[in-house]
Amino acid sequence: YYVREYTAENVLTTHILLDTSGSMGFSAGGRRPKHEHACQLAMAVAYLVIGGGDAAGLTTFSDRPTQSLAPRSVISHLEVMDSLLAAVNPSGETDLGGALERVAATIKRRSLVVLISDLLGEPERVLRVVKSFKARRHELLVLQILDPQERDFDYEGPTVFESLEGQPELFCDAGALRRLYRGEFERLLKLYESTFHRSDIAYAPFFTDRPWELALGRFLTRWQ
Repeated sequence: YYVREYTAENVLTTHILLDTSGSMGFSAGGRRPKHEHACQLAMAVAYLVIGGGDAAGLTTFSDRPTQSLAPRSVISHLEVMDSLLAAVNPSGETDLGGALERVAATIKRRSLVVLISDLLGEPERVLRVVKSFKARRHELLVLQILDPQERDFDYEGPTVFESLEGQPELFCDAGALRRLYRGEFERLLKLYESTFHRSDIAYAPFFTDRPWELALGRFLTRWQ
Protein backbone atom coordinates (compact mmCIF):
# COMPACT_ATOMS: atom_id res chain seq x y z
CA TYR A 1 0.00 0.00 0.00
CA TYR A 2 1.19 3.51 -0.85
CA VAL A 3 0.05 7.02 0.02
CA ARG A 4 0.66 9.51 -2.72
CA GLU A 5 1.12 13.14 -1.65
CA TYR A 6 1.31 16.05 -4.05
CA THR A 7 0.76 19.78 -4.24
CA ALA A 8 -1.45 21.19 -6.98
CA GLU A 9 -0.71 24.76 -8.04
CA ASN A 10 -3.43 26.64 -9.85
CA VAL A 11 -2.74 30.05 -11.32
CA LEU A 12 -5.74 32.34 -10.84
CA THR A 13 -6.26 34.60 -13.83
CA THR A 14 -7.61 38.03 -12.89
CA HIS A 15 -9.11 40.49 -15.36
CA ILE A 16 -9.35 44.09 -14.10
CA LEU A 17 -11.95 46.10 -16.02
CA LEU A 18 -11.56 49.86 -15.57
CA ASP A 19 -14.16 52.43 -16.63
CA THR A 20 -12.50 55.44 -18.30
CA SER A 21 -15.62 57.16 -19.62
CA GLY A 22 -16.13 60.91 -19.21
CA SER A 23 -18.10 60.64 -15.98
CA MET A 24 -15.04 59.16 -14.26
CA GLY A 25 -13.38 62.57 -14.60
CA PHE A 26 -15.83 64.17 -12.18
CA SER A 27 -14.56 65.78 -8.97
CA ALA A 28 -15.91 68.29 -6.46
CA GLY A 29 -14.86 69.99 -3.25
CA GLY A 30 -11.19 69.98 -4.16
CA ARG A 31 -11.05 66.19 -4.24
CA ARG A 32 -9.21 64.21 -6.89
CA PRO A 33 -11.23 62.92 -9.86
CA LYS A 34 -12.86 59.53 -9.55
CA HIS A 35 -10.53 58.28 -12.29
CA GLU A 36 -7.42 58.76 -10.14
CA HIS A 37 -9.05 56.92 -7.25
CA ALA A 38 -10.02 54.09 -9.61
CA CYS A 39 -6.50 53.82 -11.05
CA GLN A 40 -5.00 53.45 -7.58
CA LEU A 41 -7.47 50.68 -6.76
CA ALA A 42 -6.71 48.92 -10.05
CA MET A 43 -2.96 49.01 -9.40
CA ALA A 44 -3.41 47.82 -5.81
CA VAL A 45 -5.49 44.84 -6.92
CA ALA A 46 -2.98 43.98 -9.65
CA TYR A 47 -0.12 44.19 -7.13
CA LEU A 48 -1.88 41.84 -4.71
CA VAL A 49 -2.66 39.35 -7.48
CA ILE A 50 0.78 39.34 -9.12
CA GLY A 51 2.56 39.50 -5.76
CA GLY A 52 0.73 36.30 -4.83
CA GLY A 53 2.06 34.52 -7.90
CA ASP A 54 -1.09 34.79 -10.01
CA ALA A 55 -1.74 36.54 -13.32
CA ALA A 56 -3.47 39.91 -13.74
CA GLY A 57 -4.59 41.72 -16.88
CA LEU A 58 -6.18 45.12 -17.50
CA THR A 59 -8.86 46.37 -19.87
CA THR A 60 -10.02 50.00 -20.05
CA PHE A 61 -13.38 50.93 -21.58
CA SER A 62 -15.93 53.70 -22.11
CA ASP A 63 -18.64 52.86 -24.63
CA ARG A 64 -16.39 50.04 -25.86
CA PRO A 65 -13.12 48.39 -24.78
CA THR A 66 -10.27 50.78 -25.58
CA GLN A 67 -6.97 49.28 -24.36
CA SER A 68 -6.13 45.84 -23.07
CA LEU A 69 -3.19 44.07 -21.46
CA ALA A 70 -3.27 40.27 -21.36
CA PRO A 71 -2.89 38.69 -17.90
CA ARG A 72 0.69 38.02 -16.82
CA SER A 73 2.20 36.95 -13.51
CA VAL A 74 5.60 38.72 -13.70
CA ILE A 75 6.17 41.73 -11.45
CA SER A 76 7.39 43.87 -14.37
CA HIS A 77 3.83 43.71 -15.72
CA LEU A 78 2.89 46.25 -13.05
CA GLU A 79 5.11 48.85 -14.70
CA VAL A 80 3.38 48.27 -18.03
CA MET A 81 -0.03 48.71 -16.37
CA ASP A 82 1.08 51.87 -14.61
CA SER A 83 2.37 53.38 -17.86
CA LEU A 84 -0.90 52.59 -19.63
CA LEU A 85 -3.00 54.18 -16.88
CA ALA A 86 -0.78 57.27 -16.71
CA ALA A 87 -1.59 57.99 -20.35
CA VAL A 88 -5.36 57.57 -20.02
CA ASN A 89 -7.71 60.57 -19.69
CA PRO A 90 -11.39 59.95 -18.94
CA SER A 91 -13.43 60.70 -22.05
CA GLY A 92 -16.23 59.38 -24.20
CA GLU A 93 -19.79 58.41 -23.52
CA THR A 94 -20.76 55.65 -21.14
CA ASP A 95 -22.12 52.39 -22.52
CA LEU A 96 -21.20 50.18 -19.60
CA GLY A 97 -23.51 47.36 -20.59
CA GLY A 98 -22.33 47.22 -24.20
CA ALA A 99 -18.65 47.46 -23.26
CA LEU A 100 -18.96 44.66 -20.72
CA GLU A 101 -20.71 42.44 -23.23
CA ARG A 102 -17.77 42.82 -25.60
CA VAL A 103 -15.26 42.12 -22.83
CA ALA A 104 -17.18 39.06 -21.61
CA ALA A 105 -16.91 37.51 -25.06
CA THR A 106 -13.10 37.63 -24.86
CA ILE A 107 -12.71 35.91 -21.45
CA LYS A 108 -12.84 32.20 -22.18
CA ARG A 109 -11.44 30.57 -19.04
CA ARG A 110 -12.96 30.78 -15.58
CA SER A 111 -11.41 33.89 -13.99
CA LEU A 112 -11.64 36.49 -11.28
CA VAL A 113 -13.18 39.63 -12.81
CA VAL A 114 -12.72 42.94 -10.97
CA LEU A 115 -14.98 45.70 -12.30
CA ILE A 116 -14.04 49.27 -11.28
CA SER A 117 -16.60 51.85 -12.38
CA ASP A 118 -19.04 54.50 -11.16
CA LEU A 119 -21.83 52.26 -12.55
CA LEU A 120 -23.74 55.30 -13.79
CA GLY A 121 -25.91 54.62 -16.80
CA GLU A 122 -28.56 51.98 -17.34
CA PRO A 123 -28.57 49.93 -14.10
CA GLU A 124 -30.88 47.19 -15.36
CA ARG A 125 -28.66 46.46 -18.36
CA VAL A 126 -25.51 46.69 -16.26
CA LEU A 127 -26.91 44.21 -13.76
CA ARG A 128 -27.94 41.81 -16.51
CA VAL A 129 -24.49 41.82 -18.10
CA VAL A 130 -22.62 41.56 -14.80
CA LYS A 131 -24.75 38.59 -13.76
CA SER A 132 -23.91 36.95 -17.09
CA PHE A 133 -20.25 36.87 -15.94
CA LYS A 134 -21.38 34.91 -12.91
CA ALA A 135 -23.40 32.56 -15.09
CA ARG A 136 -20.16 31.74 -16.94
CA ARG A 137 -18.67 30.71 -13.58
CA HIS A 138 -16.42 33.76 -13.19
CA GLU A 139 -15.84 35.17 -9.70
CA LEU A 140 -16.78 38.85 -9.55
CA LEU A 141 -15.73 41.85 -7.48
CA VAL A 142 -17.50 45.15 -8.20
CA LEU A 143 -15.96 48.40 -6.92
CA GLN A 144 -18.23 51.40 -7.48
CA ILE A 145 -16.29 54.70 -7.44
CA LEU A 146 -18.26 57.80 -6.44
CA ASP A 147 -17.66 61.39 -5.40
CA PRO A 148 -19.63 62.38 -2.27
CA GLN A 149 -21.24 65.24 -4.21
CA GLU A 150 -22.91 62.67 -6.46
CA ARG A 151 -24.60 61.31 -3.33
CA ASP A 152 -25.25 64.56 -1.43
CA PHE A 153 -26.12 66.98 -4.28
CA ASP A 154 -25.25 70.01 -2.15
CA TYR A 155 -25.93 72.62 -4.82
CA GLU A 156 -28.06 75.68 -4.18
CA GLY A 157 -30.33 77.78 -6.35
CA PRO A 158 -30.33 78.10 -10.14
CA THR A 159 -27.49 75.96 -11.47
CA VAL A 160 -26.12 75.04 -14.90
CA PHE A 161 -24.79 71.48 -15.12
CA GLU A 162 -22.27 70.71 -17.86
CA SER A 163 -22.04 67.18 -19.20
CA LEU A 164 -18.73 65.30 -19.15
CA GLU A 165 -19.95 63.07 -21.98
CA GLY A 166 -21.19 65.46 -24.65
CA GLN A 167 -24.85 65.89 -23.69
CA PRO A 168 -26.49 69.36 -23.66
CA GLU A 169 -26.23 71.61 -20.61
CA LEU A 170 -28.95 71.27 -17.99
CA PHE A 171 -30.34 74.32 -16.16
CA CYS A 172 -32.42 73.78 -13.03
CA ASP A 173 -33.11 74.88 -9.46
CA ALA A 174 -30.78 72.50 -7.63
CA GLY A 175 -32.28 73.06 -4.19
CA ALA A 176 -35.77 72.17 -5.40
CA LEU A 177 -34.50 68.90 -6.87
CA ARG A 178 -32.25 67.82 -3.98
CA ARG A 179 -34.73 65.62 -2.12
CA LEU A 180 -35.87 63.82 -5.26
CA TYR A 181 -32.30 63.40 -6.47
CA ARG A 182 -31.08 61.94 -3.19
CA GLY A 183 -34.00 59.51 -3.13
CA GLU A 184 -33.20 58.28 -6.63
CA PHE A 185 -29.51 57.97 -5.87
CA GLU A 186 -30.21 55.96 -2.71
CA ARG A 187 -32.56 53.73 -4.68
CA LEU A 188 -29.79 53.08 -7.23
CA LEU A 189 -27.28 52.05 -4.55
CA LYS A 190 -29.80 49.76 -2.87
CA LEU A 191 -30.64 48.18 -6.22
CA TYR A 192 -26.99 47.38 -6.87
CA GLU A 193 -26.38 46.15 -3.33
CA SER A 194 -29.42 43.85 -3.16
CA THR A 195 -29.03 42.42 -6.66
CA PHE A 196 -25.32 41.72 -6.32
CA HIS A 197 -25.89 40.14 -2.90
CA ARG A 198 -28.54 37.78 -4.27
CA SER A 199 -26.20 36.84 -7.12
CA ASP A 200 -23.27 36.18 -4.75
CA ILE A 201 -21.23 39.01 -6.28
CA ALA A 202 -18.95 40.99 -3.96
CA TYR A 203 -19.81 44.70 -4.18
CA ALA A 204 -19.01 47.93 -2.33
CA PRO A 205 -19.18 51.68 -3.06
CA PHE A 206 -15.89 53.58 -2.69
CA PHE A 207 -16.18 57.34 -2.04
CA THR A 208 -13.29 59.60 -2.99
CA ASP A 209 -13.25 61.45 0.34
CA ARG A 210 -12.15 58.31 2.18
CA PRO A 211 -8.74 56.57 2.13
CA TRP A 212 -8.99 54.01 -0.65
CA GLU A 213 -6.50 51.61 0.94
CA LEU A 214 -8.55 51.24 4.13
CA ALA A 215 -11.78 50.73 2.20
CA LEU A 216 -10.12 48.17 -0.08
CA GLY A 217 -8.70 46.28 2.89
CA ARG A 218 -12.12 46.01 4.55
CA PHE A 219 -13.74 44.98 1.27
CA LEU A 220 -11.22 42.20 0.55
CA THR A 221 -11.44 40.95 4.12
CA ARG A 222 -15.22 40.58 3.83
CA TRP A 223 -14.86 38.88 0.44
CA GLN A 224 -12.30 36.36 1.69
